[in-house]
Amino acid sequence: RVPYGAGISRNLRRGPAKLFGTVLPQIAEVFGTEGVRAVLTVFLAAAAACGFILLTAHWLRGGSCAEGRERLPDMNRLLPVLLSFLAAAAAGAFTTIDSTPRYYVMAIFATGAGAGVLYDLAAASCTGDAGACAASKKARKALQRVLGCLVLITGIYAALADRQLLITSDRYADSDDAALAGYLIERGFERGYAMFDHANRLTAACDGAVLFASVEPETLEATRWLSDAAFYPPLADAGERVFFAATDASAETFRAALASKGITDCRTERVGRYQLFFPDRDVAYWKE
Repeated sequence: RVPYGAGISRNLRRGPAKLFGTVLPQIAEVFGTEGVRAVLTVFLAAAAACGFILLTAHWLRGGSCAEGRERLPDMNRLLPVLLSFLAAAAAGAFTTIDSTPRYYVMAIFATGAGAGVLYDLAAASCTGDAGACAASKKARKALQRVLGCLVLITGIYAALADRQLLITSDRYADSDDAALAGYLIERGFERGYAMFDHANRLTAACDGAVLFASVEPETLEATRWLSDAAFYPPLADAGERVFFAATDASAETFRAALASKGITDCRTERVGRYQLFFPDRDVAYWKE
């Protein structure tokens, strides 16, 4: 038995190593870590950090604002954007949850919000010596121009890079997912099963013509996340033709699970990287 508090102490001790070894690299992965995109990300992150530091300082001073900056107090609403990102990073580093880049997508919004805050603060009114204010105004105008150009260049680069990745280089028609979708639709299947990692994506690949309900490959029990009891017996017709789709990594696990249900000699087919099992009855189930 683990003494109360021991787990917390262990997480705190291991947190810094997980932060620098796992969480921060995954945050960088969200933005991209190669070439021009990495450089642009560094500059935007620095601008966002400056913006949030100045905004936090303003908030700690009680929200007072310079003359003519009526909008400034409203920008305190941006702090939750930063705090939600920091909370996600802290949870990833100082708990035992499995960290993955998608948990830190809020970093994109936090970076944009922080850079926007810095841009807006650069336009703040100046009070005091006229000469100092004139010099400050020129510097702040220059900062605004640099930030504007940085954001514009980042947007153009990201649009071109994403167009290349998602449109120009799209080879989906030649993918195993497309081949599997065509195979099942051509043979009139309407419902089958796959593990959670593939089910939703393959349903989309079939444009909804074939439903892939998600199951645990070890037991064939329904995976309830993003699923519905209507996809499984007894609500679904247990006599309907169904299939189980597996990759090489999970094929033997599915085979063993089917054998445990008394199905030891079902027809199999291979389509690309997928292996299909066609049992004579539907043995998946939804456990209440």
